[in-house]
Amino acid sequence: MGWLLGLPLKLLSLLGGILMVVLRFALPVLIGVGAAMLLRRYRRGKTDEEAASWKKPEEPTFDGPVYTVDYQEVQPVSDTPDRPLPFGYKTIWMAAASQDPQQVIRALGGRDIRRANWQTGLQAAAEEANCVFVSPCLDGFVLVIGLPRFPEQGLAGAFRQVQAFATHRVTEYHAWARWNSGTLERMYAYDGSRGVVTVQTGEMTAQEIALGFGRFPQKGREDRCEANPTEEDVLDLAAAWGVDPRMEAAAYPPSVGWICTVQ
Repeated sequence: MGWLLGLPLKLLSLLGGILMVVLRFALPVLIGVGAAMLLRRYRRGKTDEEAASWKKPEEPTFDGPVYTVDYQEVQPVSDTPDRPLPFGYKTIWMAAASQDPQQVIRALGGRDIRRANWQTGLQAAAEEANCVFVSPCLDGFVLVIGLPRFPEQGLAGAFRQVQAFATHRVTEYHAWARWNSGTLERMYAYDGSRGVVTVQTGEMTAQEIALGFGRFPQKGREDRCEANPTEEDVLDLAAAWGVDPRMEAAAYPPSVGWICTVQ
């Protein structure tokens, strides 16, 4: 009977040993699985957080004022007639005594000739390299606007009279010239960046005297003057010689000119 009483104790001891063995091997597995699950959940939460952060970045903040820039779209060249528009500032142009713009274009050696109204023609002359706008005849003159450089001779030999003008308020370069029957009558150029008269040929015209240009610097005597020429003075002289680039003196009808490239 004694062995019957010891049997439960042996079974309990055996089961306890088996349980210890299972726990010995299973516990590390359970701990590893739990750690992996926690790590996976942490990584998933981190990824979601980063994704949400990327999708919704914070708006930048500025301490000062915010400025906006307006961009003007370049217009295609149009040949719809319009009225002459003001020009002359930061520009080089000529006025040839002629009734025929095509004659002026031929004398220029113009290429890539296209009809253009004032608005799109002046814009093309300002934005395209070596492009000029040739106007219809105004008060007996054809204008060539947007020249790449101030002409030393230009169209002088081809027309009864040719005038040339240049203004640039940044460098304070201001110049004007007039040829009659191919002969240079008057040329004056002032380089304000250096404070010198670079060209002074011929005597002042009656219009220059009337406008008070005698107060401007003379070549070699730049320090003995009352004032320096300005862009407004150049435009005043252009008006006195023939055509006012500000288009204030006359009500011209709608018209069309041409654009072309020159050397």
